[in-house]
Amino acid sequence: FCSSSSSSSSLASVGFVGWYLGMVKSRPVFTKSVTSSLIYIAADLSSQTISKTSSETYDLVRTARMAGYGLFVLGPTLHYWFNF
Repeated sequence: FCSSSSSSSSLASVGFVGWYLGMVKSRPVFTKSVTSSLIYIAADLSSQTISKTSSETYDLVRTARMAGYGLFVLGPTLHYWFNF
């Protein structure tokens, strides 16, 4: 078994996790904004999937609005809020 510090440092240097953590360090606002946008897209598509009837289609304009909100409003705001 590895200690938590050695296992987390080995994970951080490998693959996607290492790349993502590097991006958070080098471009924090951009990375957090894109992450927030992707989470909002997934949440909105999930919400529409759960609540839609068989005759309804996905509201892609709504999903784009949610993505824009995550990208331009929530991502930057939360970065500065939690780093205050």
